[in-house]
Amino acid sequence: MVKKARNPAARLVRRIERSRELDRPGYELSRLTTNAAQLAGRGAKPVQNVLHGSWLGHPLHPALVTLPLGAWSVAFALDRGRELGWVENEDAAGSAIGIGLAGAAAAMTAGLADYRKVQGRERRTGLVHAAINTAATALHALSLVERRRGRPAAGRALSAAGWLASLAGGYLGGHLVYRRRIGVDHALRSPEPRAFVRVAWLDDLPEGAPVKVRIRDEGAQQDVPIALVREGGRVHALGARCSHLAGPLDKGWVRDRGLVCPWHGSRFCLSSGRVMDGPATAPQPCYQTEIRDGAVLLRRLPQPGDEAQGTGEAQSEPQERSGAEVLREHHDFIRALVAEIARLPADDPELPGLLKLVVSELFIHDTVEDKVYYPVVRRVTGEVPAARAEHQQLNEMAALCLRIGPEAADFPKRFAALRAGVEGHFRSEEDNMFRDARQLPARRRAALGRAVAQALEDERERRNRKGLLALKLKLIAGRS
Repeated sequence: MVKKARNPAARLVRRIERSRELDRPGYELSRLTTNAAQLAGRGAKPVQNVLHGSWLGHPLHPALVTLPLGAWSVAFALDRGRELGWVENEDAAGSAIGIGLAGAAAAMTAGLADYRKVQGRERRTGLVHAAINTAATALHALSLVERRRGRPAAGRALSAAGWLASLAGGYLGGHLVYRRRIGVDHALRSPEPRAFVRVAWLDDLPEGAPVKVRIRDEGAQQDVPIALVREGGRVHALGARCSHLAGPLDKGWVRDRGLVCPWHGSRFCLSSGRVMDGPATAPQPCYQTEIRDGAVLLRRLPQPGDEAQGTGEAQSEPQERSGAEVLREHHDFIRALVAEIARLPADDPELPGLLKLVVSELFIHDTVEDKVYYPVVRRVTGEVPAARAEHQQLNEMAALCLRIGPEAADFPKRFAALRAGVEGHFRSEEDNMFRDARQLPARRRAALGRAVAQALEDERERRNRKGLLALKLKLIAGRS
C-alpha cells in the first residue's frame, strides 16, 4: 500500500503541537500576561472582557486581525503596482502599512488576553502564531522606517516579507479556530425539552450551589447536561457545558447573580444565560423553570443564535417550526430579559448593559416582523396595522428608557410602562395574529418559520458588524 504524502503545512503544524520545547516559553508568556492582569487589580476585569469580546458576542481578536491583514494586503498590491508602473503614488502603501500597524497592536493585545486561557498543544501553536505575527509586524514597521528614510525598494522588500509572514501566522490562527475549536461555541444547544419536564425535587437542591441534571435529546441521540441553581424560592437552569471551552458549570459557584465556570472564570447570568464576565463570548443555553407540587420542571428558552445552531439531527427539526412559533420563542426570551431588569436594583452595574440588550432585541423583533412576517400573514389577519402602530409606540418608549438611563428618578415608572406595553403587544399577537396565521398552508407556515429564524440571525449579525465597524473607524481615526 502506497502511503499518502501529508500536506507540508499540516506536517509542520503537527510538529509544532508535539514540540515540548515550546512549553517553557509558552508558560512564561502566559505568566507575564497573568501577572500584568493581577497588578491591575479589579480594573483588569472590565478590560479583559473588552479584549475577549464578551460585549460583542464574538471573540474580538479574529475580528481585529482583519484590519492589519487587509491593510498590509493593500500595501502589498500597491507596491507590486508601483514596481510595474501602474501606481504613481509612493506614499499610499506606507499609509496602508501604518493603519495595519495600529490594527496589529490592538489585535495582539486581544490575542494575548485569549492566550492566557489555552493549554497544551493549543498553547504551543498559539506561541508560534504570536511569534510569526510579531515578526510580520516588526517587518512592516521596519518597512515604514526605510520608506521614510528614502529607501523605498528596501521598504517594499521588507513589507513583502512581512506580508508573507502574516499569511503564515493567519494559517496557524485558522488551525486554532477550525481544527482546535479555540474561540468557537462549545455549549450544547439542543432545542429540547420543548415542553415542561420534571428534572428534580426542590427539596433536593441546596441553596446557591449548582446541581447537574440531564435531559434526553432523542433527535441527537445524546444526553444534555443542565445546571440547576436554587436561589430562594426560584430555581435557575443553564446549560452545564460552558460555551468557552466546555468547562463543567455544575462544578462552579454562584457570585453576584451569576454562575462562574471553574476552568477559566467565565460568569453567566442565572436568569438569562448572558455573559457577565469573559473569556466566554457566547451566552449559555437558558431554560424556563416552574415549581409544581415540590417538583422542578423546565423547558428550553430560546436565545440569540439558536436559530442557526443545533446538535446532530436535531438541527433540522427547529427549521420546520412556523413563523409564529419562532416569534413566540423570541417573545419568551425578551420577557425573561425584561423580568431580570425589573428584579435588579437601580445601582446594579449590569443594568445598563442588560437594558441595551433588551432595546436591541425589541428593535430586531420589530424589524423582522415588519419585513418578513407581516407581509405574509396580512392576507389572513387584520391585526397587522394595529401591531405596526404598537411597534412605533414601543420603540419610542424603549428609546426613552435608554436615553434617561436606570439612574433617572422616573426610570422605574417608565420601564414599568414599557414592560406592560411589551407584554400587551406580545399577548395580542399570540392570541390573535398567530392564531389567524394557522390558516396558511402547512408548507407556507414552515417556510415562513425558516425565513423568520434566518432574518433574526441576519439582523443580529448586521448589528454586530455595525458595532465592529465603529470600533475599526475609531482605531483608524486614532492612527490619523
